[in-house]
Amino acid sequence: GGHLHVAHQRAVQTWPALKQFIRDEVASFKEASALERASLVIEFPVAVLRSATIPCVINESYNKGLLVISSGCIWPFALLYLSGFDVESVSLGAWLGTLAVAVGMSAAVAATTRVRKAPQYTLGTRLPIGNILICLLGFVVAAMWIDTLANELVGVLNAVGTLAHMPRSVLGLTILAWGNSIGDVQTNMAMAKRGLGNMAMTACIAGPLFNLLVGLGVGLLCYFPAHRTNHVEVVLTTDILIGLILLIVNCCLLLLASLVFRGWIPSKFGYLSLALYVGYMVVSVLDALGTL
Repeated sequence: GGHLHVAHQRAVQTWPALKQFIRDEVASFKEASALERASLVIEFPVAVLRSATIPCVINESYNKGLLVISSGCIWPFALLYLSGFDVESVSLGAWLGTLAVAVGMSAAVAATTRVRKAPQYTLGTRLPIGNILICLLGFVVAAMWIDTLANELVGVLNAVGTLAHMPRSVLGLTILAWGNSIGDVQTNMAMAKRGLGNMAMTACIAGPLFNLLVGLGVGLLCYFPAHRTNHVEVVLTTDILIGLILLIVNCCLLLLASLVFRGWIPSKFGYLSLALYVGYMVVSVLDALGTL
């Protein structure tokens, strides 16, 4: 009886916690600038769905109401993603089973979590194994969101290219590349301004390296079974060749500068990197337009 009473008391705290989260978000919205407000309004539908499907058990970002909702909504979203968002292709039994799991998970989380402190699901061990599994599940769902939004972005770029009569390669070199990298640029710049030069430098290299190796590797592993083949044709275009050459040149100059200045990178090196990128953009766009 005592355990049931505690579980009930914790469950009824879900809605007040969610209302507090909404009040905090509204307060943050009022304090934001006009440009930030416009961005938040545009992003609002996707942000709500994303928050409702990605569970978080980190104390700094924890909210009981969101965790309860995301613990349930994550399963219907995963089912929709795996079905290619084709609702009619999912059987009634799959929907009922998924909804049963969703309701059960939300109820379990509501009954076992507190308002002000993230749960610690040890599962009978000394480590928070349950929290690790939830984080891994959240990572998988975040990857699903990235894949979904990336597909939609490609569709939008194709439409823009068709309407504006612009080559898709130019759109990829400009809008797609900038939009895909602007978040990393802001993060790396913020770390560099705080004096975390090594961390910023590592992130500049490790981020693209992860995207290139893991993204390309997983993409190829998914491509081969889907198209029933064991090879794919690769063409070394001019823009890729120029990009590879300038990237190698920049890395070599970076190593040379660190050796010459004994582990320090001079401020003027930033102008050199920017000049290399501008040169890459000019040559690549001219090549895409057929000028070269």
